[in-house]
Amino acid sequence: MPIHASHSSTRHLHRMPTQDRDYDLAIFESNPSGEHLQFCKEAKDRCVRFLRRKFLDFTCRDFNRVTTTHAVERHWLPVTSFHIALLYNKQFVYDILQELNQDEVQFVLTSLIDYKEFHVEDDSRQDLEIHAIGLDAAVDWTSHDYETKTFSFHLPLALTMCNGSEDLLKTMIEGGADVLQTDVDGNNVIHSLVELSIRHPQQALDMYHTLLEDLVADKISRQKLLLSANSSKLTPLDYASEKCLPEMIHAIMNTEGVYKFLIRHCGTHVHSLYEVTHDETTNEECGKSLLQSLSVATEKQLARLDDFHLLEKEPFATWFKVKEKSNLWHTRFWMSMWGFYVALYLSSIVWFGEVKRDLPKMYHVIMLTISYIFLLTEIKGLYVNYPYLKMIVGRIKKGLYPLTLASAYRVFQSIFILTVIATNNIHLFSEGCDAGSRLERILQVANIFCGFMSVMFFTQLSEAMGHYLTVIEKMLFNTLAFLSIWWVIFLAFATSFYLNNIDFTCPGNDSTLLFTSPTQQSFSSIYHSIYETFLLVLAVVAPKSWYFEDSNDPDLSVVLYILCLIVNTLVLLNLLIAIMNERVVEICRHKHSILKLNQLSIYLLIGDKRKSDQNFWKRWKFTENWTDTHKHFIRNNEKTKLYLHVVERTKEC
Repeated sequence: MPIHASHSSTRHLHRMPTQDRDYDLAIFESNPSGEHLQFCKEAKDRCVRFLRRKFLDFTCRDFNRVTTTHAVERHWLPVTSFHIALLYNKQFVYDILQELNQDEVQFVLTSLIDYKEFHVEDDSRQDLEIHAIGLDAAVDWTSHDYETKTFSFHLPLALTMCNGSEDLLKTMIEGGADVLQTDVDGNNVIHSLVELSIRHPQQALDMYHTLLEDLVADKISRQKLLLSANSSKLTPLDYASEKCLPEMIHAIMNTEGVYKFLIRHCGTHVHSLYEVTHDETTNEECGKSLLQSLSVATEKQLARLDDFHLLEKEPFATWFKVKEKSNLWHTRFWMSMWGFYVALYLSSIVWFGEVKRDLPKMYHVIMLTISYIFLLTEIKGLYVNYPYLKMIVGRIKKGLYPLTLASAYRVFQSIFILTVIATNNIHLFSEGCDAGSRLERILQVANIFCGFMSVMFFTQLSEAMGHYLTVIEKMLFNTLAFLSIWWVIFLAFATSFYLNNIDFTCPGNDSTLLFTSPTQQSFSSIYHSIYETFLLVLAVVAPKSWYFEDSNDPDLSVVLYILCLIVNTLVLLNLLIAIMNERVVEICRHKHSILKLNQLSIYLLIGDKRKSDQNFWKRWKFTENWTDTHKHFIRNNEKTKLYLHVVERTKEC
């Protein structure tokens, strides 16, 4: 009976009966954490021999560098007892390192871990069992990614981070482990800490502070560690913002000498500079945007942001205020111009309907001119905001639906502009246009609906109503499954009412299977039946002839009537109300964060568009870039870096 590991979230490795094996290789100690594994002396000796043989093979292949190893060589080792012990038994790691010389230790600590194979000595059944345990345990730690792409801890230092032992981490770095080493995907130990933070945020945070504050004191090494990008062009900060991990985002942004720079102390306050180059430059120059990633957080991620209060901590609190202050008047101007545009068109509909005559052609020319101007601004805005919109679409494809999607409501503005252009072109170029034509009525209805929805878009900036559209959106989304089930039951009742009010004629006979009453039937078609059954579900009082007197079988109609009221009106309709009420309560717990993210999303869209316009005029020497003169932003002498000036209270206060 082999040792095995259950596939539950808490693993228990059971001891194999003595009669089924020659001797003990490993014993799993049952404890509450379930994370301690003991190895026997034979396992240590086998592991040491195997590691030495691997080192000898490596030096024979690279005879020009017999005693030198380097991280970029990317030599591999299969999963061994040593790597298992990095997770479960640090004393075993110490014993292994003491048996090896300095070059062998450096080789082991800089070798990448190959999870596709594990070491088997002399086809030993016991070795197979022990390393199967290690492989299973390692896979449990390296498959924490919530998306389709799996993140693997190929670096030995990464597994040490998972162990959470600060002493072991220090020992490995002193033994020759390279903190700047990257794996085949370009991920370093900070990328691994970000991945670990998904399920173990506090442990990842503690290991981060231990590594950056105690073990990596060199400023240049810190910068290389935190500013290096992986194969996906993601720095650790980009990766943390993509996963929306507030603990790691805050820790990385507040790393002194990399993103944060102290400039002076003033009593109870400290003046600091935070590098925000990627977020405060044009889209052509910037990489991944931290604020954009935060603005499209999912509901689960937003709950974690709220628990950590990230938006209330520096530099994000000051950063958000700067965004609001710098874009507020541009937003109000946009809102005023759009409100005037919608009001002008809707007033023309009232005029056209009341006066009963065609509007002058000059009106259509004016409306087309204004509409084309707005259309050009929309096209330019789409081009400028393309990276942001592309990121939103990419997250949706991965199943990460943003909780607040303020930018999506702008689609109503685009539809409104296009339908207004189509309507006025019909009036202007179609002679003898029938005012009651079906196409025109459809366009007018679309114009009215999109016009009001486009104005409602600006309510997301209101302190009192900023979360309303998000609440409505989430209620509709979460009740779709319920409505699909309810619709099946509803159709069953509607069809029953319809069939109970039609005559079934026998073949070749004028008589009917039911009654031959010549009364006029209210449920004359399935469409009428659906409408009248829907009124019944809403408990709307209707003439009794609808359900009883005109029915071919009044008794059956009474039964259907009572069942419809009980099932649909009393049970399902009230259940729907209860579900929506519970959903509203859940969402409104985060209404302040929803408001901030809605405003942030709108300010980002406007800010990118405004900066594009100002950079255009800057090329013609008409104006300077706003970031050069804004009091909250400071550029370096080379004009290559941009810093946010933040004043925060000292920790003692």
